[in-house]
Amino acid sequence: DLTSIEAGKPYIVKWADDADLVIRTADDWNTFASNVGNYQNKIVKLATDLSVSSMVGGTFNGTLDGCGHTITLSLSSGSTEQIALFNTLGNATIKNLKIAGTITFGKHRPASIASYIAGTTTIMNCWSSVAITSNYNPSSADWVDGGAFVARVNSGTTLNMSDCLFTGSITYTAKNNQGGGMVGWTQGSNSTANLTHCLFAPSSMTMTATDPKSKTYVFVSGEARGNLVECYYNSVANNVNSSVLKKEGTYTTATGNDLLALLGSGWEISDGNVVPKMNDNIVNPVFSNVLISDATANISTDHANFIGSYAPITDTDLLLDAVKAEDKYNNAAWLLKYQIESMLDIYKRLM
Repeated sequence: DLTSIEAGKPYIVKWADDADLVIRTADDWNTFASNVGNYQNKIVKLATDLSVSSMVGGTFNGTLDGCGHTITLSLSSGSTEQIALFNTLGNATIKNLKIAGTITFGKHRPASIASYIAGTTTIMNCWSSVAITSNYNPSSADWVDGGAFVARVNSGTTLNMSDCLFTGSITYTAKNNQGGGMVGWTQGSNSTANLTHCLFAPSSMTMTATDPKSKTYVFVSGEARGNLVECYYNSVANNVNSSVLKKEGTYTTATGNDLLALLGSGWEISDGNVVPKMNDNIVNPVFSNVLISDATANISTDHANFIGSYAPITDTDLLLDAVKAEDKYNNAAWLLKYQIESMLDIYKRLM
């Protein structure tokens, strides 16, 4: 947690990370997606924005920390049964993640993050702006199970969502049987969906068919009603016929600071928009009046940069030797300026 160090005190600093895998490239993501079983109970972090065109298969039982980065989806299912970033989340946590792009599906269970919840899953501080389009025309005995974030919460499982935002679009070109808003369907009366401080603010919604079971809702559709705490929806959702999309949560037209006050401390205003706060989990130490010396590599993981020792700048000759090694500093004007600043700093310390 250190962000500054003082001259004259010994420090050893290591850029440590609790991640078991840091995804820095598309190849890293593909390796993770192809071997998701190897990352059970592991922490995976994003260090870059990514474009993804295939779903992560199997079941993920770890933590994915987006660190504020964006995954842009380009997914099309044809007639396959599910389509999302993840096929299934078990005992998993997804946080600090933005999801953009498009999902076009021709059958069951589309969603931005997961087609299935099969354990106890937490989704927090995430923002989806995905455009979801269904071309499926189910019979009265068939279904879609489509949701903005999650398609289906399996029987006996639990989904906990907090501080999540949907600003994408949902379009059903035909019927939307059992295809809802934030969460597509709870499979049984013993499935649980807890939503806290969430905002469903689609840019557009096209839903025209009445669900035969009459259990399609703004936030949680299905056999079990969602447990909602301070969840809000916008005028676009409100304008969908209530016989097609039943209303739950609270309708709001609030914007800016008024909306921020409703949603709470997990939200912020960024570029004029009220959005979930996202921790990038990167803290860069700020060094004052110290010189890195003997910075010998001592790497114990793929993500540790080095462990070095640090010494205070007390010798002008040492300072000049250090800066002369850099061509951009090797000029008289710069050195004179730096010497004056150094002397002033020493004077302040002696006063």
